[in-house]
Amino acid sequence: MTESKTEKQSFESALEELRGYSERMQKKDLTLEEALECYENGMKCYERCEAILESAKLKVDFDRSGEDRE
Repeated sequence: MTESKTEKQSFESALEELRGYSERMQKKDLTLEEALECYENGMKCYERCEAILESAKLKVDFDRSGEDRE
């Protein structure tokens, strides 16, 4: 199974793409289909950002727990 583009994206790249979808959805000239596509793609970017942040939090928590033992 290959990784999708979203799964390889950096936090900054996914966040920038999410902002783009948000801005596009705020325009009133989108069809329902286009708005749904923006929403779905935006949610993928959001989930990618959330996963990266959670991973970083776990690393920080692990490093902190190692410091407590010293």
